[in-house]
Amino acid sequence: MECIFNEEKHRVLTPDNLVIRIKVTDWLYILDDINSERMYLIVGKERALLFDTGYGLFDFRPLIREVTDLPLTVVCSHGHDDHVLGNHLFDTVYIAREDYELCLAGDNPESKDRLIRSRYKKTPYIEEVIDRDAYMNMTIRNCDYRFVGDGDVFDLGGLTLKVYPLPGHTKGSIGLYCKEHRAIFAGDALTYHHVIMYGKSGDAPAAPYLYYAALSRIQKLSIDTIWPAHGDVPAPKELIQDTKEVFNNWAKYADPKKDQEKHGSVFGRTCRYTDPVSQIVMAYHPNRLEEMHEFMKNHDGRME
Repeated sequence: MECIFNEEKHRVLTPDNLVIRIKVTDWLYILDDINSERMYLIVGKERALLFDTGYGLFDFRPLIREVTDLPLTVVCSHGHDDHVLGNHLFDTVYIAREDYELCLAGDNPESKDRLIRSRYKKTPYIEEVIDRDAYMNMTIRNCDYRFVGDGDVFDLGGLTLKVYPLPGHTKGSIGLYCKEHRAIFAGDALTYHHVIMYGKSGDAPAAPYLYYAALSRIQKLSIDTIWPAHGDVPAPKELIQDTKEVFNNWAKYADPKKDQEKHGSVFGRTCRYTDPVSQIVMAYHPNRLEEMHEFMKNHDGRME
């Protein structure tokens, strides 16, 4: 399938196109949020499902209702603010228990201000087209949050989405696997983005060996297409093996002293390792590399 979105191609934002809808097939639509994050609307015969709610800068519900009036289930791939701040638009939201507190942690003026400012470099005119005061005053804490876990299935009628934990980017990251269309929706857990955002010190990410094992597990599924939240979409199934190889090389060759970030941390990750084969950059914290080495030492050099 040809690339639908590319990180280098951006539209000029206006108040009317902060979120745009792209039809992929009769059952799948992309909602692109401010040239940055992709939400997915998946439509069955009896229900529809929205995967992630984005930055929450714009009420995009009419874009959904123009497509379907079916009952809507809302699921978040993980708890980072650029995936959950649109929760305020919905009554009920599903998320992994492990990311519930992380989800709410971004619901404050400081985090929202940081989030907006993080977009200035790519979209410097964004401040001119958003209602900043309304954004600062909204809250996602009034939603009815329900927890999902490994093996839970959302039956949309003729189309099912099964939950697969993908702990790594955060402890509670999940993917939704659609066996009928041999596709997996991966949030930030899998992406051909130029940087793998992994290994923040202490809080959100899971141990690297858990992530590696999760990749091996989904690699056994019948997958043709991966739908990530960032970077080029869609991505081929080879992304899973490519990511595993980056982790293999990282575990073998990364050196925190050489990889020390010279221009400040990358979202709290103090080192950058460039994979010699793929040239994919992995931003990480030294503690995560130590965890991986300790695990491998206790498991005959294996990564899972």
